[in-house]
Amino acid sequence: MEETNAWFYCDLMTDDLVMVLVFYRRPFFLTFDIGLLDVSIYRNGKRSHFGFTAPLKELVFETDPVQVHLARSSLLQDGDNIRVQINEKELTLDLTFQPLVERYQPREMVLFNEADTRFTWKVFLPASRVSGLLRLEGREIPLQGEGYLDFNACNRPFNRFTRYWSWGRFHSPEKTIVVGSVSYRNGQVIAPLLKVTSAGAEMEMVPGEVLFRKNALQIPVNGGARNFPIHERETIDQIRFLISRIPSGWRFPRKLHEFLFYRLDERDWGKKLTRYLANVDYRREKVSIYDHENRIYQGIIEQMRFE
Repeated sequence: MEETNAWFYCDLMTDDLVMVLVFYRRPFFLTFDIGLLDVSIYRNGKRSHFGFTAPLKELVFETDPVQVHLARSSLLQDGDNIRVQINEKELTLDLTFQPLVERYQPREMVLFNEADTRFTWKVFLPASRVSGLLRLEGREIPLQGEGYLDFNACNRPFNRFTRYWSWGRFHSPEKTIVVGSVSYRNGQVIAPLLKVTSAGAEMEMVPGEVLFRKNALQIPVNGGARNFPIHERETIDQIRFLISRIPSGWRFPRKLHEFLFYRLDERDWGKKLTRYLANVDYRREKVSIYDHENRIYQGIIEQMRFE
């Protein structure tokens, strides 16, 4: 598959911090031929956000083994482990992701395959032990926590065939659950599910729609539904942004349109205008759920809606 858009997503949760890193090869929301590293750090009720770019011709982006080099940042596989390094003026980071599940083999699923469009999802590390060091705002912050890593790829811009997307990953010492719900513009709705325990892993397509309700996560099971009540829930990010509606074949007008809105967004009055004109709603939440045995699962939910 020739990838128009592809991205590695990885996150880290500690007792007092959530960090999300996304390494993009051609971000689906931009026309420019670039690689992008998007970093969000949530700590003490504050969000620190950074973006680092590189020309596509200078980007190394491989999946077997995992190998990404973008400017002064990297995502590299070392045996079963994954190492993330960032050496930028704004922050430096050195993380090692070690799998918590022995003998886990990365699982891949085709989430959409119709006509000339194909979208795949591959989970490299559903649950991992993460350790490392963050330097931010003149401070050194040791990190110890639990993390996740996956890979997504599609040969058309994601928003062109997707209407709504939601996803969550939840971890307890006994079990990890990764689940999503995708609504496509052709009317199809799918719900991929990955369950991982010490005994092994099972990936399947759930027959129905997974619902991320206010008070519970609801997963269809055998004609019914299994509910995971919400224990705690906190919105840590909520934004609206604009993806150009100019046809993708008109590259120069699209690039000019994206550049102008990027410059507008640097001004306070421009931010208000771009939010008003935005056609994408995005939300990220820190959530804990519990099952029928009262086991607590800590996790993250993301939701994105394209108008």
